[in-house]
Amino acid sequence: MPTQVVSARVLGIAGPVERSGRTHRAPHRWPEGGHARGPSPGSALATCARLQFPAMSVECTCCARSVDWWVRLRSHPDLPICHDCLAGLNGQRDGQLQLMTDSWLVTGMEPIFTVSDVANSVAWFERAGFRVWFHDDSYAFAHREPDLTVHLAQAVHGESPGHGALYLHCHDADRVAREWALSGVEVDGPRDEQYGRREGSVTDPDGNVIRFGSPMDRVIRE
Repeated sequence: MPTQVVSARVLGIAGPVERSGRTHRAPHRWPEGGHARGPSPGSALATCARLQFPAMSVECTCCARSVDWWVRLRSHPDLPICHDCLAGLNGQRDGQLQLMTDSWLVTGMEPIFTVSDVANSVAWFERAGFRVWFHDDSYAFAHREPDLTVHLAQAVHGESPGHGALYLHCHDADRVAREWALSGVEVDGPRDEQYGRREGSVTDPDGNVIRFGSPMDRVIRE
């Protein structure tokens, strides 16, 4: 039985973003309904997990809560751990790494795309399968599980929209391309590259590019 399907990186609160004298902060990103339960039932991540893990409630070895989504240690498969507790362990690891390196750590990255029309960009990202929400009329967020949030910022003071780029590492580039193509998003590729990756890309309404790729030896073609 596989030991883990769903990544358990903590989805916390994004840091402040300084922009033209304004400070924007992304709201808490856990979906409604209790974050210990894992991805939302209708999400692609939940569907993928259900194919390999039949839904079954267990008691977390660490916090003793009953949860539907959990992971097991390879060395101790009889000790299920919920995503919250695993996130806590990840936090302990990061703290130790900071002490070991005597420096600060990057605990997450969130790209900021400058756009000409926030509402239009929100509609595009929603069609591409992202969960979206507005901070205000000039700033919004597009989130994709488990821990990618793209900031959508209205161009101000003569700024030019577009020219942003983001690279997504994924398990199966063909699956990503199929999902986006079926949603009506124009996809370039994917194709095999000489450096051992299978890659494609999409471009938002302002020319911001999202490239995606998977190792060629991991691609599962149906």
